[in-house]
Amino acid sequence: MTRLEDRYFDWLRQKAMGQDRSYDSLLAFLYDKPFSYTIRMDENRAEDGIELRYTFGFKNGIPEEDIVTGLDAGRDCSMLEMMVGLAIRCENQIMVDMEEGEQPERWFQIMIQNLGLGSLTNDNFDAGKADYITDRFLAHQYSYYGDGSLFSVCNPRYDMRKTDLWYQAMWYLTENYSEEE
Repeated sequence: MTRLEDRYFDWLRQKAMGQDRSYDSLLAFLYDKPFSYTIRMDENRAEDGIELRYTFGFKNGIPEEDIVTGLDAGRDCSMLEMMVGLAIRCENQIMVDMEEGEQPERWFQIMIQNLGLGSLTNDNFDAGKADYITDRFLAHQYSYYGDGSLFSVCNPRYDMRKTDLWYQAMWYLTENYSEEE
């Protein structure tokens, strides 16, 4: 990685895990793994991930041209970028807590656990297992309820394998965080 990529990866790592460094190997794997989608609306998740490159540049005073040539340069959205982008969107648009402040790592860690990657800490990292799990996720080879996806629910409105990630997230948040009336 170039120096700019290192800085960007570290920025993503901070968004994903805060100060926790025990998943750095997994995060590096997810950074190198392209996010692909078959459900049209998931293009928005890829766009959110790519937009993080420009947010990073803006917040760090890096000229847009350097982002285009140094980070973008035709590179697809990575799994890490998609997941961090989705975690930030969940936090900022749905679950914002003014007292606690921004905490995208909470949502990112939920996604890691739901995917089945939670045991792959630095001490236990297995690239073959990570590849198998992420390939199954990308091919929608998870359960009707979303077990093996980023979000799983007990009572999905539709088959989670045929539902875009934003709706999966909304159903998960509604089921787990809605206030009872």
